[in-house]
Amino acid sequence: MRGLLIIPFVLLAACGSRVVTKETIKTVSVPVVQKCASERPEAVNPISSTFTAEQWESLSHKQRAEIVAAQALARLNYSAALEAATGAC
Repeated sequence: MRGLLIIPFVLLAACGSRVVTKETIKTVSVPVVQKCASERPEAVNPISSTFTAEQWESLSHKQRAEIVAAQALARLNYSAALEAATGAC
């Protein structure tokens, strides 16, 4: 009985062939449920809270247009940041 256990090892040793193994790395994506990614960003202050009526009237049309365009860009950035922060909720 003991001889039967030794025979496969003797045959492998006598064979003399090298065993070639190839290692491959595989990336596996596993979906994980998580809570909200981060806190909500701060809301954009409206123009009316930034400027008084007198300050707003003293600005030229070009200055007003630039302020309104900057406000619109800030609101777009806020909505993108809000969606990124709460998208994983």
